[in-house]
Amino acid sequence: MIKLSDIKISYEVRPCILEDVDEKALFHCFTNDGNAIVEFDDGTCTTTNPCVIRFVDNKFSEYDFTTRNK
Repeated sequence: MIKLSDIKISYEVRPCILEDVDEKALFHCFTNDGNAIVEFDDGTCTTTNPCVIRFVDNKFSEYDFTTRNK
């Protein structure tokens, strides 16, 4: 049985490139209005359109897509 005290929620930042300004950033999360919160090297944060974000951490390498449900 899972107790509520056993559940942990964590938010992981992901490295990305903002293609409209060609800057490295860390993606934090999406906002309720559909934008994304990103943080720059100097610690400043901004919101941006998710369409300009390119993630660079290759998360897909952690998954096996060789088997598929048919």
